[in-house]
Amino acid sequence: MSNPEEPLFAFQQGETVRMLLDNRNGPEHPFRLCGQFFEVVTGETEWPQPGLEDTVLVPVGTVVEILAYLDNPGRWMAHCRILEHAELGGIAEIVVEPTE
Repeated sequence: MSNPEEPLFAFQQGETVRMLLDNRNGPEHPFRLCGQFFEVVTGETEWPQPGLEDTVLVPVGTVVEILAYLDNPGRWMAHCRILEHAELGGIAEIVVEPTE
């Protein structure tokens, strides 16, 4: 079991990270990466809005791939925007360490 007081991942400021958001069970989840922006690379359907996002809807039974640009140092949440889902474990912390 992971320690809820420890971040799930730690990255260096300026890293670009490819993430796969896999929704294996319903319902759909609006995933948010706080403090950072990303591009939606692939998904079930063509992403209708090109450009940078901080939230993407992950439909049930699909995998959405994002490319996150981690340029804002700090401790940030990655979570489902549905509060009940976050309360049930759909939330994690990431750390972006500043470059010296």
